[in-house]
Parts: sequence; C-alpha cells; structure tokens
Amino acid sequence: MRVLPSILILSSILLPIGADFRPCPYMTPECRPKMLELRSLLTFDSNSTYPPVPDMYNLTKSLCQEAEHCLAHCWALEDYGKACESLGTRVHKFETECVKYALSMVYDYNPHKPECSEKYDFFTTDPLLKKKVFAEGKECFLNPFYSNPCEQELRSKYDSLMSLYLTPSEDGKYNSPYDKFQKFQCEVLLQKLDSAIADMNSKNSINATKLVEMAQRSQNCIDNTCLIKPKKTEKIGKVFNITLF
Repeated sequence: MRVLPSILILSSILLPIGADFRPCPYMTPECRPKMLELRSLLTFDSNSTYPPVPDMYNLTKSLCQEAEHCLAHCWALEDYGKACESLGTRVHKFETECVKYALSMVYDYNPHKPECSEKYDFFTTDPLLKKKVFAEGKECFLNPFYSNPCEQELRSKYDSLMSLYLTPSEDGKYNSPYDKFQKFQCEVLLQKLDSAIADMNSKNSINATKLVEMAQRSQNCIDNTCLIKPKKTEKIGKVFNITLF
C-alpha cells in the first residue's frame, strides 16, 4: 500500500475530499487505497493555486488509468473520469497571473535585451523548436519580471513547469499541459492582435502588412491546438476584411 504524502494527508483533512465523487462499494481491497489517493490528488489539484509538479502529475495520470479498471462497475467512474480529463488543462491562478503575463511581456520588443526578440520565437508551434527556445531563452523569458513579484516564484518553478509544458501528449487526446500552454500562446497572440487593431483604429491608420502578419501567426497557432474554440477565428477573418482595399 502506497503511503500518502503529508501534503495529501493534510488536504484530506482541510479540503472537502469526495464532495464531487460518488462512493463505489464494489472496489477490491487492492483498488481502494489507490482510489483514495487519486481522490486526494484530484481534489488537491482542483483547489491549488499552482499546477502540479511533474511527479504529482504523472502519479495522478497513472492512477487515472487504473480508475478505469477499479471503478468499472460504479457510477463513480464518470466523476473520476471528468476530473482526470481536465487534469492537464485546468488553469491555475499562478498560470493566469504569472505564466500568461510572462508570455504577454516577452511578445513585445525588449529594449534592454534586443537579442531576445531577435533570437527566440516564444510563440513557435514546432515542438522541437519550442523546447529549444524555452531552454536556451530562459533568461529572456524571465527578464520582464525583474520588477514583478512573480519573478522569484516563476524562476523557482520554471524548469518544473517547462518539463510539462514542452512535452507533447502521446495519447492523441490533446488534454495535456503541453496543449494548455499552447492555448496560452494562442490567447496572447489574439490579445496582441486585438490591441493592434484597437490602436490602429484610434489613430485612424491601418498598417495592413503588420495586421496580416499578426493574423496569420494567430491563425497558425489556432490551427495547431484543439483547445481554442473555432468562433475565436472570426476575428482573423475580420482582419483580412479590414486590410482589403
């Protein structure tokens, strides 16, 4: 029997463990401790400010696979299944406030480190190139945080985060941290496109070349992720309409 880490034992006391999971009276003695651990892990993750570290993510994913067998004769399988499906794509507060913010900052030209903008493409959709960029360009990615309270936390968690963000899913389900991170990239590109359109409208001046380039890049990102709703591509079409003379 695997012993629960202390953080999970604490979570089982402080958090409403099991509130969203129906009981299953048909589990074998071998399965029961595993499903208790899985329930604790899933509940802890859903209440956490931070995404899971790689070891915890991989353990949870492994137990999720065992749930299909352990809960095969219980309605609880549906509850665990839904929680497991969202494990890799659940967005945590730290990711919204720090990771996406860093992506937004690194998109813009950095006058203090011009070589960062010239050398690294932090919005590439190529898996191999993405891994290379975020490994070699670590300091460039973290640089915008020199006066931000997120800097220390992001720096301390960077390698752990990127080990998940930069590992493509192998099961073809597109619900991994890799897919979530690519969604972040697309959302930032779309936000920058919106800002550029608004800025040009306020100045009553359209830079067609720049808009088309930004629109094409956003569309390419969307085409490479299944987590962006198709309706968001409507703004891309509007750009091409705006730039037609």
